[in-house]
Amino acid sequence: MLTFFLQIEFNSVDLPTFGLPTNDTKPERISTGYVCNNEPVQPINFKRWFDRMQPQTLQIATWLLYFDGFFALVDLLDGYSYLRYIRETYRFGFGLGLINVALYAAGGLLMANERKIGYKIAVAAAISPFIVRFIAVQNPFSDSLISLAFDVALIALLLHTQSREHQRIWYR
Repeated sequence: MLTFFLQIEFNSVDLPTFGLPTNDTKPERISTGYVCNNEPVQPINFKRWFDRMQPQTLQIATWLLYFDGFFALVDLLDGYSYLRYIRETYRFGFGLGLINVALYAAGGLLMANERKIGYKIAVAAAISPFIVRFIAVQNPFSDSLISLAFDVALIALLLHTQSREHQRIWYR
């Protein structure tokens, strides 16, 4: 009768982990910005308009902020929507429209640079179309269905649980 001997020893046995990590995990923060030299706040990098390390909800929200800001500027200058109506009707209309456009750009830029104030500005920018529409025509839902869908999507992306947790933990 022939007998075979094992040529390798079993040092450890792999047991099922049932979906749990096999090692203790703690996420490390990977900074792509400046190294802190005892500065209370790092300067804003104006060349950083997008952060690929953020969750998908914040990445899409950042792009929507830039797109909405561009279209708000076009509407303010030569459009046929509520921003043009406010510009032509009220003395403060053009200034209010510029503040609206600046909120979009500042929110996107500051969110890409991981600033808590940028997240708050972005939420204010996302809510601003409803406020401006209410001032213009007393109906915050008076725009086209597609425009309304993008405005609601931006608010939903910014207020999503994953977005709020990421900005609470990682933003400065």
